Amino acid sequence: MTTREALMRLGASTAEAIAKVLESLCPGQVERGDVAVLNPDTNPFGTMTAPAIAVSVNYVDGVTGGNVFVMSARGARRLAASMMGQPTPEDDGTELSVLELSAVAEAANQMMAAAAAATGVVLGQDVEIAPPETRILNSAAEAMEAYESAPHGTRATFRVCDEPCRL
Repeated sequence: MTTREALMRLGASTAEAIAKVLESLCPGQVERGDVAVLNPDTNPFGTMTAPAIAVSVNYVDGVTGGNVFVMSARGARRLAASMMGQPTPEDDGTELSVLELSAVAEAANQMMAAAAAATGVVLGQDVEIAPPETRILNSAAEAMEAYESAPHGTRATFRVCDEPCRL
């Protein structure tokens, strides 16, 4: 198996795990997009809509690396509303309340645990993660500063609550 094939398999597996968690939190509001291996010279946050909410985890045992899930602030508000059984917010505000941020952090905790488990299945070993970290990013440049670059990476796209997201 080539490195590219292995990365595609890992990307597809983690995307499937994330999609299942999202579907349980907001049924009927999740669309999976494509999975791609990133070119090392490509800014993975280059087309990010700001402000955005990013949740990341680092692998601490079993393998090295991690995951970053990014969604627009509007998408985060919509996800939180769905999780709390509330109607979709009418306004396009990008400020998240403490309750909304808490809901998104809980969703992210579930997503990242599922993604790590999927990675472990593909690799045939247990993968331990650090606690997820949630950040508000105001630009792609800020995102690039927040996360280390990696020699290998994949990108999986989603639409959640009619908003674009990526892993």
